Amino acid sequence: RGSENKRPFVIAVETTEDDRPLRAVMDPVPGFTKAALSEWIGQRLHPGADVYSDGLGAFRALEAEHAHTVIEGSGRSRCEAENARWVNVVLSNLKRRP
Repeated sequence: RGSENKRPFVIAVETTEDDRPLRAVMDPVPGFTKAALSEWIGQRLHPGADVYSDGLGAFRALEAEHAHTVIEGSGRSRCEAENARWVNVVLSNLKRRP
């Protein structure tokens, strides 16, 4: 967050009722600000969608229309959290791409 050598982005994964991935989206955002995330939320998330995040303050932008759960912990425990699984799979696959 905030590095001039990195581009901020948001990943979202829609899952089925039995927690299988249905579709994923990865979008660059101008920054991790409440304004930038509010715009992204308005374009990409259905009202009422359940959202899981790392607790970044800018995600407070979605609490009015979406259930927001912060995934707590650090390192591997955060990556293995049930509701973070598919986002981490998408990110891992993108990193492996040549």
